[in-house]
Amino acid sequence: MVTELFRRLAKFVESNLIIERTQVGLQVAQARGKNVGCPKRLNPQHIKEIKILMYSLGISTADISKHYGVSRDTFTNFRNDKLI
Repeated sequence: MVTELFRRLAKFVESNLIIERTQVGLQVAQARGKNVGCPKRLNPQHIKEIKILMYSLGISTADISKHYGVSRDTFTNFRNDKLI
């Protein structure tokens, strides 16, 4: 029973250390100017073009998402977040 307690405590401590080291590493990388995370699928220029295509020319979201190489779900998320 005591060994099980120590095993669980060690697992908990190690897990927290891994999380802490990962967060510090990400902060250091960001401070050095590295891009952390997934690249943005649509940049501000794309968003301007999409607004013109959608609202002025009436092109469907499916066609626009195919043209820019993003899924319709990604496109819908941008639209719902009021970015488009």
